[in-house]
Amino acid sequence: MLSLPDEAFTGPWPSSRETFVRDRSRTGPLWSHPHRGVTQSVLVDADAGLTRVLAAAAALPGVPLGTWAAALLHGVPDLDGTTWAGELLDVVFCPGRSGARAPRPGLRPLRSTLTDADVVAAPDYPDIPITSALRTAFDVGRMAPSLPAAVADLDAVLRVTQVPVPDLAQYAAERPGWKGVPRVRAALPLLDPRAASRPESLMRVVWRLDADLPPPQVNVPVCANDGTLLGKPDLLDVESGLVAEFDGAHHRQADQHADDNVREELFEAHGLTVVRAMFRDVRSPFNSGLVARLRTGYRRAVRATERQDGRSWFVPPSHLKG
Repeated sequence: MLSLPDEAFTGPWPSSRETFVRDRSRTGPLWSHPHRGVTQSVLVDADAGLTRVLAAAAALPGVPLGTWAAALLHGVPDLDGTTWAGELLDVVFCPGRSGARAPRPGLRPLRSTLTDADVVAAPDYPDIPITSALRTAFDVGRMAPSLPAAVADLDAVLRVTQVPVPDLAQYAAERPGWKGVPRVRAALPLLDPRAASRPESLMRVVWRLDADLPPPQVNVPVCANDGTLLGKPDLLDVESGLVAEFDGAHHRQADQHADDNVREELFEAHGLTVVRAMFRDVRSPFNSGLVARLRTGYRRAVRATERQDGRSWFVPPSHLKG
């Protein structure tokens, strides 16, 4: 029997507070049937990622869940079962290489070999088997629809699970013929779990691959020479002083927008060059404008740095990634 946490409830709840039960006797307007043999309360958001994952687990008892569903149960909120366009992804289950379970509406099998180490209990739902953090990262990367998506999704998984990039590289190297492994390998040198969001990761891919700029520092503190914190730019090229900032939806709120302006002014007053981007800018095929602005900004930053008589900012060495 599986239950959602209290914060997932949106209204009055049946006295049992049970969310998913394998009980055909539950009928009436308070109950729906997302999968055969599963009864679900209509008072929860049926399209929410956690709701769909728990319904899938009830429909497939004992079968490990994988990719985004496993990531969500590992505590990765950015992988919520939707595409960048907001479409719902199927919940992926992992029956193993010889698993006989067939696809169902909303449920899709990923058939590949699982070792004992590849399957763990979900941290908050010990009755639900899911792929391990390492295997989840591997499958998320190889099943991503594109290289930028793989980088963004892997950053999100590694940021929460703390899976070391070398461990992921070794895991992929041991499975050279598996579907999607070339995409994981291509993503490895681009990964940086210091990114705070998937769009920030996409912006870094544009910076690295499309604009062909040097590998940036990610969310490191930038201080004035007197030690005052100026801010933590999303991307920073330490040599040139180029900064790139991603403006998500919350940046359009008045207070946040005002804070962004103050931070940008502080950066520029200390000799840094700032380029800003929004979600449309980081998605192909609309990123050509951002590519041009990054390249122009880089040239301006180099010239400005060359004109400066010493720098008025620094990054604490302990935060620099080689």
